[in-house]
Amino acid sequence: MVEIQYKLRESDLIAFSEFQVKEGSPLQKQMKRHANTIPGILCACALFYFFYYEDVFTAAYIGGVGVVWGLLAPMYFRKDFRRKVRRQFSEEELDDILGEYKLRVELKALVEISPQGENRVLWKDIMRLELTKKYGFIYLDADEAMIIPLDTISHGKIIEFADLVNERIEDWI
Repeated sequence: MVEIQYKLRESDLIAFSEFQVKEGSPLQKQMKRHANTIPGILCACALFYFFYYEDVFTAAYIGGVGVVWGLLAPMYFRKDFRRKVRRQFSEEELDDILGEYKLRVELKALVEISPQGENRVLWKDIMRLELTKKYGFIYLDADEAMIIPLDTISHGKIIEFADLVNERIEDWI
């Protein structure tokens, strides 16, 4: 039996939500527009004022607003997104979700031991395992996953665990 133990934090829930927002989503398009398009238009206006009207002060002001907009708008949207994700969970739900977890690979199921108790997930109910540099996500549905923060693993090896999980998932496909 291969087993890992880790701690799930609030920042990990937010990181999963950010990971779910893929390229091409409306939020990503909005962030790109505010980071690139609007500052680009403002800087073009600044160049117009500088070359056509020879008004250095107005051109510098408009260009400065464009640069500040390009730097601060994505930070604002990221912070707002994190705040919205945080508001999705009540304090009671966070107390239930966060804490120490153990995942154990068995022949017929993945056993999750959480603060709420033991839960068995059959291999046929698991879609895939996805590893990133900081996280492992065991997808149970298109937008539901078990989150494994790699930096909080206190027992077990993630590579050995991931290889065995992938093998079990493939066996049940």
